[in-house]
Amino acid sequence: MAACSSALELVRSGFADDVVIAVEVDASTTVPVLTDGAFSAGTRAYGSLLDGAAHTGPVHLMPPG
Repeated sequence: MAACSSALELVRSGFADDVVIAVEVDASTTVPVLTDGAFSAGTRAYGSLLDGAAHTGPVHLMPPG
């Protein structure tokens, strides 16, 4: 991921630290969920890519609350 064109563009633009954070695996138990134009913290759903399960369909995230 860090070698993809978008990551390289960010690095050239001075955002190398952001790329390092963005490509970390299992660094957080929350994910950003966009709802009605605003981001909130979602949590892992059982069977999602985020819990390391085998993945065959869309990732289902659980909204906060």
